[in-house]
This record gives sequence, structure tokens and C-alpha cells, in this order.
Amino acid sequence: MKKIITLVLLLAFLFPLVCVAQQRKKPFRPKQRFEMGLLLGMNLSQIDGDDYVGYDKVGVIGGIEGVVLLTRRMNIAMQLLYNQKGARVHNDNLIRNTKERILQVDYAEVPLIIRYQLNQPDEFRKTILTFEGGITYGRLINTRIEEEVNLVRRPFTDIESEFNSNEFSMLVGISVEVFKGFNLGVRGTSALSRMYLDEEELNRPVTIQDQIAGRIKPYSFLRNYYITLYARYDLY
Repeated sequence: MKKIITLVLLLAFLFPLVCVAQQRKKPFRPKQRFEMGLLLGMNLSQIDGDDYVGYDKVGVIGGIEGVVLLTRRMNIAMQLLYNQKGARVHNDNLIRNTKERILQVDYAEVPLIIRYQLNQPDEFRKTILTFEGGITYGRLINTRIEEEVNLVRRPFTDIESEFNSNEFSMLVGISVEVFKGFNLGVRGTSALSRMYLDEEELNRPVTIQDQIAGRIKPYSFLRNYYITLYARYDLY
């Protein structure tokens, strides 16, 4: 995992340097090198490792960003965000019908993002499409769990104290400039680190005895995945 994070960091910093070197023949001298903006949106999230699929948990995401303009088409942005994600399961208990099960984890996050404009506006092409990719560091600041004890799965509350406080993620996305300074975008984010890990349970095979005895299935790991729909506005 450390090797993957190191490789992503190297690519994130080397790629802009290569592009800057390629554009030395036409020096880029903007009126201002730095920009600042706001971001607000919603997350559709799920957790890998809980045996359920579907981006059913809705949360909010928002914060500020600072931008450094590197070339006419490329910039680097650092954001400071409040981010809600987690999982939501309907009819969690297979034996009796129960209320929905919700796990919400709130993070303070700092994404480092490289953006590249796929086109430049002119009289025929006024919309700017921008590709973005990067890495994110998140710090768990709050957890909310709504569930009933059931006979199928170990409750989230039993392992809440073992949740990892730190999270590293990778993101990719695309945005479109609706009008000058205002962008709508979508990005997908996948955690590189696990929110929860039980190495002993991860490597232990499920036996026939477990199935016969009706053993409550524990979690071996949990990992965050989410899709973000957002609006971004450049203040200056």
C-alpha cells in the first residue's frame, strides 16, 4: 500500500513538471497565478466489505480550495473539505424485517488534485471540459450508526472503536464550465486504505461448522467508495 501511495505522489508531482517543460517555447504569464474557490455537492457512497452493494448512502460535501495555475490548460488545486460518506442498507436482517441500517462516517479531507482542460474556448467551442485526478488524505471526525441487533451480522457498534482515523484515497473526475468561473462536475473516489481491518478474520476460511452453528458473520475489512456530484465556483 505504501508503494502505491508513493507512486501516485511521484506521478502527481512529475506530470505537471513535464508539461511545464513542454510549454517553455510559449511562456505562460497569467494576470494572476493563484485562484480561490468554493465547492458544494453530494455523495452517493457505499462500503466494500459489508456484503452489500449499491451507492445508497447520501451525504454532503463542501469546502474551499486554493488553485495554482501552471499552464494555460493545467493547474493544481488543494481543497479543505467536510465529507459525509458510509453505507445504508434496507431490510438488513434476513430472518426478520427490521428498519434500515445506516453507518455514516464524517471526515475532514485534504485532496491534492491535478486538473487539465481538454479543450479551450473559442467562438465555436465555448464549453470547457476539465479532467481531474489526485489523492486525498482524510481524518475521521465523527461516526453515526443506526441499527438493530440481528442474528446475521455483527453490529457496527461492536467495531466502531477500531475504525481507522486516517484514510488515503484516489480520485478521478470530469467537470464542465457552465459559465465563467462556475463548474459542474462528477468524480469517483476509492479508498486506498481500509477503514477497518481484522487480519485474523480476513485470512480465516468459513467452515461448515460455522454455517451449521449459525455463527454471526464478523467483518474482516471495510473500505469506503463514493461518487460525488458537485458545483465549484471561483471566487477570484
